[in-house]
Amino acid sequence: MWKLERFVLGELPAEELALLRDRVEADADLCRQVETLRQGDADVRLQYPAPWMARQILARAAGVAPARSRWKQIRWSLAPVAAVALLAIVALPGLRDGESTRIKGPGASLTVHRRTADGSEGLRDGSTAQMGDLIRLQYVAAGAAYGAILSVDGRGAVTRHLPLQGDTSPRLETGGITPLETAYELDDAPRWERFFLVTGMQPFSIETVTAAARAAAVESKTGPAPESLDLPEGLEQSALTLIKLDQAPGAGAP
Repeated sequence: MWKLERFVLGELPAEELALLRDRVEADADLCRQVETLRQGDADVRLQYPAPWMARQILARAAGVAPARSRWKQIRWSLAPVAAVALLAIVALPGLRDGESTRIKGPGASLTVHRRTADGSEGLRDGSTAQMGDLIRLQYVAAGAAYGAILSVDGRGAVTRHLPLQGDTSPRLETGGITPLETAYELDDAPRWERFFLVTGMQPFSIETVTAAARAAAVESKTGPAPESLDLPEGLEQSALTLIKLDQAPGAGAP
Protein backbone atom coordinates (compact mmCIF):
# COMPACT_ATOMS: atom_id res chain seq x y z
CA MET A 1 0.00 0.00 0.00
CA TRP A 2 2.82 2.43 0.82
CA LYS A 3 4.18 2.03 -2.69
CA LEU A 4 0.78 2.80 -4.20
CA GLU A 5 0.59 5.90 -2.02
CA ARG A 6 3.97 7.06 -3.32
CA PHE A 7 2.81 6.23 -6.85
CA VAL A 8 -0.23 8.50 -6.46
CA LEU A 9 2.00 11.26 -5.10
CA GLY A 10 4.49 10.80 -7.96
CA GLU A 11 7.32 10.19 -5.48
CA LEU A 12 8.78 6.98 -6.93
CA PRO A 13 11.81 6.88 -9.25
CA ALA A 14 10.85 7.31 -12.90
CA GLU A 15 11.59 3.69 -13.83
CA GLU A 16 9.59 2.35 -10.90
CA LEU A 17 6.71 4.72 -11.69
CA ALA A 18 6.58 3.40 -15.24
CA LEU A 19 6.59 -0.24 -14.13
CA LEU A 20 3.88 0.33 -11.54
CA ARG A 21 1.80 2.33 -14.03
CA ASP A 22 1.83 -0.69 -16.35
CA ARG A 23 0.73 -2.96 -13.48
CA VAL A 24 -2.09 -0.62 -12.50
CA GLU A 25 -3.26 -0.41 -16.09
CA ALA A 26 -3.46 -4.21 -16.30
CA ASP A 27 -5.02 -4.83 -12.88
CA ALA A 28 -8.56 -3.55 -12.25
CA ASP A 29 -8.23 -3.99 -8.48
CA LEU A 30 -5.01 -1.96 -8.35
CA CYS A 31 -6.66 0.69 -10.50
CA ARG A 32 -9.53 0.96 -8.01
CA GLN A 33 -7.07 1.26 -5.12
CA VAL A 34 -5.27 4.09 -6.90
CA GLU A 35 -8.54 5.97 -7.47
CA THR A 36 -9.47 5.49 -3.79
CA LEU A 37 -6.12 6.91 -2.69
CA ARG A 38 -6.53 9.88 -4.99
CA GLN A 39 -9.98 10.59 -3.57
CA GLY A 40 -8.65 10.36 -0.02
CA ASP A 41 -5.83 12.77 -0.83
CA ALA A 42 -8.36 15.22 -2.27
CA ASP A 43 -10.56 14.97 0.83
CA VAL A 44 -7.61 15.78 3.11
CA ARG A 45 -6.66 18.76 0.97
CA LEU A 46 -10.21 20.06 1.16
CA GLN A 47 -10.42 19.68 4.94
CA TYR A 48 -6.92 21.07 5.57
CA PRO A 49 -6.06 23.46 2.71
CA ALA A 50 -2.39 24.33 2.30
CA PRO A 51 -2.70 28.08 3.09
CA TRP A 52 -4.56 27.28 6.33
CA MET A 53 -2.01 24.61 7.31
CA ALA A 54 0.87 26.99 6.65
CA ARG A 55 -0.66 29.58 8.96
CA GLN A 56 -1.20 26.98 11.69
CA ILE A 57 2.40 25.77 11.48
CA LEU A 58 3.86 29.29 11.52
CA ALA A 59 1.61 30.30 14.40
CA ARG A 60 2.55 27.25 16.47
CA ALA A 61 6.24 27.83 15.75
CA ALA A 62 5.83 31.41 16.99
CA GLY A 63 4.02 30.21 20.11
CA VAL A 64 0.77 32.05 19.44
CA ALA A 65 -2.78 30.82 19.01
CA PRO A 66 -3.70 30.92 15.30
CA ALA A 67 -6.76 32.87 14.23
CA ARG A 68 -9.72 30.85 13.03
CA SER A 69 -9.39 30.06 9.35
CA ARG A 70 -11.59 32.04 6.97
CA TRP A 71 -10.74 29.68 4.09
CA LYS A 72 -14.18 28.09 3.87
CA GLN A 73 -15.84 31.49 3.90
CA ILE A 74 -13.57 33.17 1.36
CA ARG A 75 -13.05 30.18 -0.90
CA TRP A 76 -16.00 31.07 -3.14
CA SER A 77 -16.60 34.69 -2.08
CA LEU A 78 -16.30 36.37 -5.46
CA ALA A 79 -17.70 39.58 -6.88
CA PRO A 80 -20.57 38.98 -9.33
CA VAL A 81 -19.30 38.14 -12.79
CA ALA A 82 -20.86 39.93 -15.75
CA ALA A 83 -23.11 37.73 -17.89
CA VAL A 84 -21.12 37.79 -21.10
CA ALA A 85 -20.53 35.28 -23.85
CA LEU A 86 -16.79 35.30 -23.25
CA LEU A 87 -15.10 33.11 -20.62
CA ALA A 88 -14.20 34.70 -17.29
CA ILE A 89 -11.08 33.87 -15.29
CA VAL A 90 -11.04 34.55 -11.54
CA ALA A 91 -8.75 33.47 -8.69
CA LEU A 92 -9.87 30.65 -6.40
CA PRO A 93 -8.21 28.20 -3.97
CA GLY A 94 -8.24 24.40 -4.18
CA LEU A 95 -11.21 22.03 -4.23
CA ARG A 96 -11.92 18.34 -4.00
CA ASP A 97 -11.29 15.68 -6.58
CA GLY A 98 -13.55 14.74 -9.48
CA GLU A 99 -12.83 12.13 -12.12
CA SER A 100 -11.57 12.09 -15.68
CA THR A 101 -11.28 9.42 -18.35
CA ARG A 102 -7.79 8.23 -19.17
CA ILE A 103 -7.24 7.75 -22.89
CA LYS A 104 -4.02 5.76 -22.44
CA GLY A 105 -4.52 3.93 -19.15
CA PRO A 106 -4.11 5.14 -15.54
CA GLY A 107 -1.59 7.89 -14.91
CA ALA A 108 -1.88 11.66 -14.99
CA SER A 109 -5.51 12.68 -14.54
CA LEU A 110 -7.74 15.75 -14.66
CA THR A 111 -10.47 16.66 -12.17
CA VAL A 112 -13.18 19.34 -12.17
CA HIS A 113 -15.18 20.97 -9.38
CA ARG A 114 -18.08 23.39 -9.54
CA ARG A 115 -18.97 26.16 -7.13
CA THR A 116 -22.21 25.59 -5.22
CA ALA A 117 -24.19 27.68 -2.74
CA ASP A 118 -22.53 25.94 0.20
CA GLY A 119 -19.10 25.10 -1.20
CA SER A 120 -18.27 22.90 -4.16
CA GLU A 121 -19.06 19.60 -5.83
CA GLY A 122 -16.98 17.22 -7.91
CA LEU A 123 -17.99 16.73 -11.53
CA ARG A 124 -17.37 13.48 -13.39
CA ASP A 125 -17.03 12.75 -17.07
CA GLY A 126 -20.51 13.31 -18.53
CA SER A 127 -21.79 15.55 -15.71
CA THR A 128 -24.22 18.29 -16.74
CA ALA A 129 -23.36 21.98 -16.51
CA GLN A 130 -24.72 25.29 -17.73
CA MET A 131 -23.70 28.81 -18.65
CA GLY A 132 -22.46 30.73 -15.62
CA ASP A 133 -21.16 27.68 -13.72
CA LEU A 134 -17.84 28.51 -12.08
CA ILE A 135 -15.50 25.53 -12.23
CA ARG A 136 -12.02 24.72 -10.97
CA LEU A 137 -9.58 22.39 -12.73
CA GLN A 138 -7.06 20.21 -10.90
CA TYR A 139 -4.56 17.60 -12.05
CA VAL A 140 -2.56 14.69 -10.69
CA ALA A 141 0.80 14.40 -12.45
CA ALA A 142 1.37 10.74 -11.44
CA GLY A 143 4.95 10.79 -12.69
CA ALA A 144 4.44 12.94 -15.79
CA ALA A 145 6.96 15.79 -15.92
CA TYR A 146 5.36 18.37 -18.22
CA GLY A 147 1.78 19.17 -19.14
CA ALA A 148 -0.85 21.44 -20.62
CA ILE A 149 -4.61 21.76 -20.11
CA LEU A 150 -7.04 23.08 -22.70
CA SER A 151 -10.68 22.71 -23.61
CA VAL A 152 -12.85 22.53 -26.72
CA ASP A 153 -16.49 23.65 -26.61
CA GLY A 154 -19.56 22.90 -28.69
CA ARG A 155 -19.10 26.11 -30.66
CA GLY A 156 -15.65 24.98 -31.80
CA ALA A 157 -13.63 27.36 -29.61
CA VAL A 158 -10.37 26.22 -28.01
CA THR A 159 -9.36 27.68 -24.63
CA ARG A 160 -6.00 27.35 -22.88
CA HIS A 161 -6.03 26.77 -19.13
CA LEU A 162 -2.41 25.72 -18.47
CA PRO A 163 -0.31 27.59 -19.30
CA LEU A 164 -2.35 30.73 -19.85
CA GLN A 165 0.63 32.20 -21.72
CA GLY A 166 3.86 30.91 -23.21
CA ASP A 167 4.92 28.57 -25.99
CA THR A 168 6.18 25.58 -24.01
CA SER A 169 4.51 23.18 -21.60
CA PRO A 170 5.31 23.96 -17.94
CA ARG A 171 6.72 21.47 -15.46
CA LEU A 172 3.91 19.84 -13.49
CA GLU A 173 3.70 19.94 -9.71
CA THR A 174 4.09 16.63 -7.90
CA GLY A 175 2.78 15.48 -4.54
CA GLY A 176 -0.87 14.71 -5.25
CA ILE A 177 -3.67 16.90 -6.56
CA THR A 178 -2.66 20.33 -7.88
CA PRO A 179 -5.36 22.99 -8.46
CA LEU A 180 -4.94 25.62 -11.14
CA GLU A 181 -4.63 29.16 -9.82
CA THR A 182 -7.74 30.36 -11.63
CA ALA A 183 -11.32 29.26 -11.94
CA TYR A 184 -13.26 29.22 -15.20
CA GLU A 185 -16.79 30.38 -15.95
CA LEU A 186 -18.71 28.46 -18.60
CA ASP A 187 -20.16 30.60 -21.36
CA ASP A 188 -23.17 29.99 -23.60
CA ALA A 189 -21.44 27.59 -26.00
CA PRO A 190 -23.93 24.77 -26.69
CA ARG A 191 -23.97 21.01 -26.13
CA TRP A 192 -20.66 20.26 -24.36
CA GLU A 193 -17.21 21.35 -23.27
CA ARG A 194 -14.39 18.79 -23.18
CA PHE A 195 -11.22 19.35 -21.15
CA PHE A 196 -7.90 17.72 -22.04
CA LEU A 197 -4.80 17.22 -19.90
CA VAL A 198 -1.83 16.49 -22.17
CA THR A 199 1.38 15.23 -20.56
CA GLY A 200 4.89 14.21 -21.53
CA MET A 201 8.25 13.43 -20.00
CA GLN A 202 9.90 16.23 -22.00
CA PRO A 203 8.76 19.82 -22.67
CA PHE A 204 6.53 20.10 -25.73
CA SER A 205 5.10 22.82 -27.94
CA ILE A 206 1.81 24.34 -26.80
CA GLU A 207 1.05 25.26 -30.40
CA THR A 208 1.27 21.58 -31.39
CA VAL A 209 -1.38 20.67 -28.82
CA THR A 210 -3.51 23.71 -29.62
CA ALA A 211 -3.43 22.87 -33.33
CA ALA A 212 -4.61 19.32 -32.55
CA ALA A 213 -7.44 20.76 -30.45
CA ARG A 214 -8.45 23.14 -33.23
CA ALA A 215 -8.57 20.27 -35.71
CA ALA A 216 -10.71 18.23 -33.31
CA ALA A 217 -12.97 21.24 -32.76
CA VAL A 218 -13.63 21.61 -36.49
CA GLU A 219 -14.51 17.92 -36.83
CA SER A 220 -16.81 18.01 -33.78
CA LYS A 221 -18.49 21.38 -34.30
CA THR A 222 -21.82 19.80 -35.26
CA GLY A 223 -21.45 16.47 -33.47
CA PRO A 224 -20.39 14.95 -30.15
CA ALA A 225 -17.30 16.02 -28.24
CA PRO A 226 -13.99 14.73 -29.66
CA GLU A 227 -12.90 11.57 -27.89
CA SER A 228 -9.20 12.36 -28.17
CA LEU A 229 -6.65 14.65 -29.78
CA ASP A 230 -4.29 13.54 -32.55
CA LEU A 231 -1.00 14.09 -30.73
CA PRO A 232 2.64 13.30 -31.53
CA GLU A 233 4.22 10.14 -30.16
CA GLY A 234 5.37 10.52 -26.57
CA LEU A 235 2.40 12.58 -25.41
CA GLU A 236 -0.47 11.14 -23.39
CA GLN A 237 -3.87 12.60 -22.63
CA SER A 238 -6.69 12.47 -20.12
CA ALA A 239 -10.09 14.04 -20.80
CA LEU A 240 -13.37 14.96 -19.16
CA THR A 241 -16.59 16.22 -20.79
CA LEU A 242 -19.26 18.45 -19.29
CA ILE A 243 -22.65 18.23 -21.02
CA LYS A 244 -24.41 21.59 -21.35
CA LEU A 245 -28.02 21.51 -20.13
CA ASP A 246 -29.24 23.38 -23.20
CA GLN A 247 -27.67 20.83 -25.55
CA ALA A 248 -29.64 19.38 -28.41
CA PRO A 249 -31.28 16.00 -27.70
CA GLY A 250 -28.95 13.14 -28.44
CA ALA A 251 -25.77 15.23 -28.43
CA GLY A 252 -23.13 14.39 -25.90
CA ALA A 253 -19.75 12.97 -25.12
CA PRO A 254 -18.68 9.66 -26.58
